[in-house]
Amino acid sequence: MHLPFRYVDKTQFMAIKDIRENGVVAQIKGKLISIEKLKGAGNRSRLTGLFKDASGFMELTWFQGATWLAKSLVQGGEYIIYGKVNIYNGKKTMPHPEMELIKTGQKLVDTSLEPVYPSTDKLTRRGLDSRGQLKLIKELLAKIKSTDILETLPEDMRQQLKLCNRYQSLLWIHFPANDQEKNAAINRIKFEEFFF
Repeated sequence: MHLPFRYVDKTQFMAIKDIRENGVVAQIKGKLISIEKLKGAGNRSRLTGLFKDASGFMELTWFQGATWLAKSLVQGGEYIIYGKVNIYNGKKTMPHPEMELIKTGQKLVDTSLEPVYPSTDKLTRRGLDSRGQLKLIKELLAKIKSTDILETLPEDMRQQLKLCNRYQSLLWIHFPANDQEKNAAINRIKFEEFFF
């Protein structure tokens, strides 16, 4: 019952050249051309990467976890990146992008709507940002069956009010294939909350 607070449409990709406003949240498919670790004041260091799609270039920047990221990112690898784009003096940068390495033959989109979960700085530092929570919930839902989830509403009430069952509402609230599934899950969960 740890529910997403919003969804991101992961079917839409933008071209770097089409991003013209500061603060646009974009998903882009391209290649990580280079990675460079830069020393800062004191022990602080940051990581920068040059990212390219068919239309242009963009700089990626990380201010935290530079050493770990430098080891885990694949230079020359094809990635899907997601985040907010900053434009300064015509230069486009994306700080702390979500990065997903595209594996050979991988289907680009599992679901059109990706859930986003609330997190805190402490959770994020421990790997439980929205993406970390998403992985855990996906694994958990893969292991449960409809009989593991106790139905709380009578069948005749559900049919009369056109509500999905409790198990289906949990699958659809976390991984809806479309807006209809998402809305059906929200209606069921809200009704149950008000009813009890």
